Amino acid sequence: LFYADGIKARAVELLQVSPEVLALNKSNTDGGDVGYDLYYARNAVDAHRGNQKSRDISDAMDLKAGDVIGTLITSDYKQTTGVTIVSVGDDGLSVKFIGKRGAYSVSGEIGVDSIKASIDRAKEKGKRKDGYAEFVAARNAQPTPTATENVASTPAADQPSPSKNAATPPDRPDGWEKKYDLARPIAEALGIDLNDANGVRKQRPALVAEINERDRSNYFTPGNVVKSYGGHDEVLSYAPPKTGSEGWSVRVRAVVQQDGQWVPSSDERERSHSTQPDVRELKAGPLAQAEGTSRQTHIDSTLKQGGKVVDGTLRTSSGMSLYALSADELASVPTEKQDTSAAIKARMQAVYGEKEGAPAAPAPGNATDPEVTALLRRLSSLESLKECLRK
Repeated sequence: LFYADGIKARAVELLQVSPEVLALNKSNTDGGDVGYDLYYARNAVDAHRGNQKSRDISDAMDLKAGDVIGTLITSDYKQTTGVTIVSVGDDGLSVKFIGKRGAYSVSGEIGVDSIKASIDRAKEKGKRKDGYAEFVAARNAQPTPTATENVASTPAADQPSPSKNAATPPDRPDGWEKKYDLARPIAEALGIDLNDANGVRKQRPALVAEINERDRSNYFTPGNVVKSYGGHDEVLSYAPPKTGSEGWSVRVRAVVQQDGQWVPSSDERERSHSTQPDVRELKAGPLAQAEGTSRQTHIDSTLKQGGKVVDGTLRTSSGMSLYALSADELASVPTEKQDTSAAIKARMQAVYGEKEGAPAAPAPGNATDPEVTALLRRLSSLESLKECLRK
C-alpha cells in the first residue's frame, strides 16, 4: 500500500471526511492535513505487518527461560556459543540471554527476528548444523532442551523424594503457551482474570507470563522445601515481580533432613535470589511442605511472633514485608493484628506532633504503639550517627 491521490480520495470517501476538515493544512503539505495523516497511517500499517512477522517467529520458536539455542552469529558477525535464554519479554518479541564469546561470559537482549537471522547466519558460516527452519522443526518434534537437560529426572538413592502433599501445577497440553485457546482455560482454573484493569482482553504472551508467575509463586510458597545448588532450601518469603516478569525474588535458608524432618542447617544465614526453577522442577513441585508450614500456618505463626498485616501485606515483627494476603486470608486475621500506614502515621503525629527532621527518642511510657516506638528509636539513632559524622 502506497500513498497516492487515489488512495486519499478513497479514504476520504470511506471515512466521510467533511469539506472543512479536508481543507485544513496546518502541516503545510500538498495533501493537506488529511493527506499527512494518511501518509503516517501507511507507516503504521507497515509497522503492524512487521510486528505480525515477529509474532509468527515468536510463536514458532516458543522460547522459554532455560531453553538452549546454541551458537549464534549476530549482525556484527560476532560468534556467541552456548546461548541460553534467561527470560522472555512480556510481548514475546525479545529475550534476555547468556552465552560465551571465547573464554568470556556475555549477556544481553535480542529480538526474535535477530535470533532467526543469527541462526541462519551461523549455519551459513558452518558454525552449526541446523538453520532456523530445522531448529523450529526439531523443537516441535521433541521436548525443548534446557540448561538442566543432563540432570537426572529421578532422585538418587541418597536424595529425598518429593512430598506427595507438595502442590504441583496440573498437567497441561503440549504447546499450551503457543495457543490462546489452550492458555485461557488454564488461566481460568487458576483464577486469573482474562481482562486487564481497563477491561481489555489480555494478549497471549501476557496471559502466559501471568500463568508462569502463578506457578512460580506456588512453588516458592513460604514453608516449602525446594532444591538449591548446594542442597535444599526452606522458603521464608516470596516477592512477586513489580512489573512484567522481572524483579521477583525469594528469601530462603538452607535446611537438611534429619529423622524425616527438615531442620535448619549449620549455616542458618538467610539469603535472597532470583533463580528461575526450570520446567522439570516446577512440574515436580517442591520437595516437601514441612509439617506446620503451610501458607495459612505460616501466616498464623508470623502473627503469633509479633507480626502484623499492614495495608493487606503480612509483615514480620521487624517490619519486613513478606507477601500480600488474599481476601480470604485477610478475613482470618484478627482485627488487632491489622493496621494501615495512614493509621500508623496518624498515631505518630498524635504522640509527637509535626516536627521537621527526625523526632527525638521517646520517653519511657510515652508511646502506646510498639511499632511506633521502635521506628522512632531507629530514626533517633540515625540522626545521632549523622551528627557524629558531621563533627
